[in-house]
Amino acid sequence: MIKKKETSKSISTALIVTVSSVIIAISVAVSSTAYMIGKNSLMKTTHELLLNKAVDSASIVNERIRNYTISIEPLGNLEILGNPEVSWEEKLSLLRTEKDRLKLSGIGIADTRGNLILDDNVELDVHDAEYFKASNGGNSFFSEPFYRNESKNVDIAISVPLKYEKTIVGSIIAFKDADEFYKIASDIHIGESGFAYILDRNIDVISHPTVVSGATIGNGSSINFSSLIDRVSIDSRPSVEKVIEDISKNKVGISSYNENGETIHLGYAPITSKNWSIVVNTTEKDILEGLNSLKHTLLLIGAVSLGIGLVLSYFSSKKITSRIMDISQKTKNLSNLDLSFTIDDKSLNRKDEIGLMARSIQRVIDSIKTFALETQNSSESLAASSEELAAITQESSAVSTSISETANEISNKSQVQLEEMLNISNMIDNIQEQFGLALDESNSVEDLNEKALVSIEEGKIVVDEVTHQMSNIKSSTYRVKSSLENISNSSKQMDDILVVIQGIAEQTNLLALNAAIEAARAGEAGRGFSVVAGEIRKLAEQTKNSTSEIGEIITHNHDLIIGANENMEFSNKEVEKGIDKVNDTKKTFDYIAEVIGDMNLAMSKAIDAIGNVSNSVEEAVSSIEQSESISKEVTEQIHNISKATEEQMTSMEQITSSTEELASLADSLQGILRNIKL
Repeated sequence: MIKKKETSKSISTALIVTVSSVIIAISVAVSSTAYMIGKNSLMKTTHELLLNKAVDSASIVNERIRNYTISIEPLGNLEILGNPEVSWEEKLSLLRTEKDRLKLSGIGIADTRGNLILDDNVELDVHDAEYFKASNGGNSFFSEPFYRNESKNVDIAISVPLKYEKTIVGSIIAFKDADEFYKIASDIHIGESGFAYILDRNIDVISHPTVVSGATIGNGSSINFSSLIDRVSIDSRPSVEKVIEDISKNKVGISSYNENGETIHLGYAPITSKNWSIVVNTTEKDILEGLNSLKHTLLLIGAVSLGIGLVLSYFSSKKITSRIMDISQKTKNLSNLDLSFTIDDKSLNRKDEIGLMARSIQRVIDSIKTFALETQNSSESLAASSEELAAITQESSAVSTSISETANEISNKSQVQLEEMLNISNMIDNIQEQFGLALDESNSVEDLNEKALVSIEEGKIVVDEVTHQMSNIKSSTYRVKSSLENISNSSKQMDDILVVIQGIAEQTNLLALNAAIEAARAGEAGRGFSVVAGEIRKLAEQTKNSTSEIGEIITHNHDLIIGANENMEFSNKEVEKGIDKVNDTKKTFDYIAEVIGDMNLAMSKAIDAIGNVSNSVEEAVSSIEQSESISKEVTEQIHNISKATEEQMTSMEQITSSTEELASLADSLQGILRNIKL
């Protein structure tokens, strides 16, 4: 009894361990694959975002630099600043007014030899300065940030040529606080920790939210992007070298490198107006932050699946082992020659392997009962015949013949029993086929899991990340478009002002003409007044010419704004395409729910099939062992009966003298048969 309990416990434990191992293996495979696919897709999307962000940021920086330059260029066309006859006090008054209006840290006029006089009357020699050389050559210039002793601060120089009568007579040089330039890059963000920085044509960092500021430039130090090679890991150096090569060639691209154990991803694009480059970067840790929730969800699903599998395997194994215990107890009673029981109808009517084994055992019981009854009848006949054996030798011979026939009949039944054992062997073959079905079902589960992983990747990444990035792009496009609309409104206001100035110039010219006529009438007394009227007419003509040039500049600005608006419309269309992609992704996510439902159904089938296989194997082995034991016992009994019959036939002549011994043997046989409980 104890041995059977241990066997049933081992079957139950093995079943639970097997099911748990399969569930754990599947959960680990699904979770690991989903995480890796999600990570790779998220990295690909981030690289595209970095590239687009770098290109958009470069366009914004180009526009900011151009706006700074355009704000100074009209001063270079003012006759009052270019006319050498106008006093310095008048020019200084205008410069100070423009300085306050444009929020400059300094402004001044330099002659063609590089002698600069600032608004605070400080004189400087700037003939070697790059910004002076550019403006003296007829080009506007926007410099890199540099430390200026006069302001004790880091400034940016903006220089434009100063013209008088269409001839360059000097330069207007303005200085602006570099903090506004630094804000161009610091206003650009991506994710939680991502930022942007600007490199000049020498790949020196000139704008960076953490490593470049007024202090670093003020002490004469500079940071070159190529120094990054010494800080990154050996494996990342080829990537950094490729980035440096692309930036030097004004190329657009993306890359990544590892620094101090942290992976940095970046995108870069050229700032065409200055031959500079802008770099936008973010950390891989920030990129993968959204995958943590996916990891936790997968772990939760695995734990729930394991719990359900353990519960199902426990109840399934308990139900099966209870039947095995019942049949094992009956086979033990059978081994003790207790034939007073029968297998219950519930077990006999089962359609599975347990039912097959129960029916086989019941047939063995019926066969042994028949054998015992026939043997008992024969022993009774033998006892009766032994009393008459001495007188009736012929009858004894007939009895021996009857016993021989009975032995043959029993032998035939033993043959039938052996055939039953062959049937049990066929049952094991069926079990193996069942196990093959279970393996096929498990393969189906794996295919469904792969589909689920693909759908999870497509749904999770596209819905969560792309939607967020589309919002960023749309917001950036709106801000740029708003800035262009402000510029357009300002240009319209300048048009209105120019119309007023032209009207004033025409009225002034007309008044000067009338004054000249009146002076001519006055004769010699009006000569001085005539000279003044002539100068006023000349000033009115110059004012009219200047307003015409300004009008041409404003018209050119209108054309640029129209082109920029067209680009904004193109960007809006791209955003709409992104929204369509998000809608397609939602359909993919709906498909995921169907695939996961199919996966759960297939997994349940696989668990049931594996449980059936394990039970069938154990039951078949037990059935074969019991049948083999019974067959051996029956064979031994048949052998003994045949041997006794042969001895009886050969010693027929001594039957008379052995009557008492035969009677004793008959009594012993009766005692053995009484031990069998029918």
